Amino acid sequence: MAWTGDNLVDLISDILVAPREVRARRLSLSTLCRHSGDRDRYPIFDRWFRSKVLDQLQDFHFSYQRVNNTEQLQAGETMPPSALSFSSLRVASFGCCHFPENILASGGITFPHLVELSLSRITNSENTLHAMIAASPNLFSLYLHRNYHFRRVHITSQTIVRFRMFIDPDSDVMEELLIVNTSSLEEVMLWDQGYSGPRIIRVLVAPKLHMLGCLHSDMMSTVQLGKTMLQAMVDSSPVSCLHNVKILKLVLHGLRLNHVIDVLQCFPCLQQLHINTLMSHVPNKQNDNPAATTVECVDRHLKQVVVRNYSGKKHDYNFAKFLF
Repeated sequence: MAWTGDNLVDLISDILVAPREVRARRLSLSTLCRHSGDRDRYPIFDRWFRSKVLDQLQDFHFSYQRVNNTEQLQAGETMPPSALSFSSLRVASFGCCHFPENILASGGITFPHLVELSLSRITNSENTLHAMIAASPNLFSLYLHRNYHFRRVHITSQTIVRFRMFIDPDSDVMEELLIVNTSSLEEVMLWDQGYSGPRIIRVLVAPKLHMLGCLHSDMMSTVQLGKTMLQAMVDSSPVSCLHNVKILKLVLHGLRLNHVIDVLQCFPCLQQLHINTLMSHVPNKQNDNPAATTVECVDRHLKQVVVRNYSGKKHDYNFAKFLF
């Protein structure tokens, strides 16, 4: 039997209102539209999330059906406040929707057991993210994917271990990513950072950080780790948090050896280096002289180097010669 969207809505409604002792542990809704013709399903969704069947929900994934028209999404695809009422959640993801501003502003949400949170294509400002983090005292993993209006993101948490972010090139340009007081943070992964953000990245307090990527060469002058700036003139005494970084991933416009050396000097205990080289039409005017340079991680700790798009040209050869 073929099920249309309306058939599926009716079926779910029947399940959630049935008088039974069943308690659902996982609920995933990602293919339903809020509007069907002239019918607004918002009240229906709200009733779903108030069902006693969901009293002990632990794994929740909610997303309106993706639409191509961003303006239409911004105009009114608000999730029901009841979607944020599950205090028993351990895993949650929300996508293609707008969080109710009044619920977040009042501080009336709490997720004491939440360990994994994903936000994708959310149309709120970064205040929504900050409120969700504050409501989740045991959060372990945070993933941000193509959110439209996150401009100044501040991550403060004593429990987050893994932070990953993918920025939509069509979204507002992110001005700043500030990570501070994250005593448990071990991994920071950023994708699609070439042109769309963040303009400034600061990781100020992350003593356990051991994996960092993917840093784009265009942003090196705006990346700060502790007191060290990743730019041509690096700090001669890297702070302790950089000694913990074992895995580094870079996106570079060509293998400019002197530039790579400047960066590697900030990571004295690096064990794995991953480089994705992009085609660059800018001539390399640096006078590479690898024989005159000593880099601690290369001499003592570096065990694996992975280079994508290696072309074998002069500067690529100089890079390989320096390593081996």
